[in-house]
Amino acid sequence: MFAKVFASLWKGSLRGDRDGQLLMIYACANCDADGVLDEHPRSIAEATGIPVDVVWGVCRRFCEPDPDSRSHEADGRRFEPLDVSRPWGWRIVNYAKYRNLRTIDDVREQARLRQRRYRAQSGSASVSRSLSRHVTHGHATSLLSHHAEAEAEAEAEKENDYCPDPIAFEFPVVGVEGESTFPVLESHVVRWAELYPGVDVRSEIRRALGWAEANPRRRKTPAGMLRFLNAWIAKAQNQAGPQIGADTAPQGPPKGLSREEREALQRQRWDELEASRARDSLPEDGQAMERFERALRGEGVS
Repeated sequence: MFAKVFASLWKGSLRGDRDGQLLMIYACANCDADGVLDEHPRSIAEATGIPVDVVWGVCRRFCEPDPDSRSHEADGRRFEPLDVSRPWGWRIVNYAKYRNLRTIDDVREQARLRQRRYRAQSGSASVSRSLSRHVTHGHATSLLSHHAEAEAEAEAEKENDYCPDPIAFEFPVVGVEGESTFPVLESHVVRWAELYPGVDVRSEIRRALGWAEANPRRRKTPAGMLRFLNAWIAKAQNQAGPQIGADTAPQGPPKGLSREEREALQRQRWDELEASRARDSLPEDGQAMERFERALRGEGVS
């Protein structure tokens, strides 16, 4: 496994805490995809060189609220115990946040790589056709070198040239380090147009973007952005259907789900409601919202 290390680790409430910084880096690099570090402190101590009693102390401290933390999730706690019946094994509270940052960077990097490959293939084909028509064998090397230099100059001057899957829209998001945006690719737009033929997808996405820019406190996280947009566009397709309100509050989560599954279902239902209310500019219905939030917590709807 590997993990990105952000400069904020040395600029927040762990500044100067050498053992805490090293343990956090180790945890991020060795946890699973859900941020779970199910490893005994003796193992962590052997891997990091931190004394085992210090590892125990740091892990206990990471499970406590940190009023100086820049993160408000779980009152600034960095770890949550996996099982209260044993003193070791934790989940990193903000792991998904930094995993999503990596996802956004990967999407952009993949788009740049596709663009570079497309240019290289197009350029090679163009040179081959030109050589076959106009160039003798003796001049081929010279022309290829000249063409390579021209391609390098064009690459520098035209960074935003044609890409097989370019970024169509960029949405401001929350839950990431600093100001960040989520790229909605052209392939997303094309796919939604196939799924919802009765909708002007680009127009709806522009409306959603306008709403996000006008409501900074209600913006989505990167993990929920595509789900939010899909719910927004689906609402446009089914606009003649029943409206969200007192008679359409969702039922509580099914029984037997794990904590992670319940949380994922809650986020999905919330994004669907948020997209519906945002798109239709419905007034706030306090009673309906209270029933909805109670249902998400599994308290049932009366």
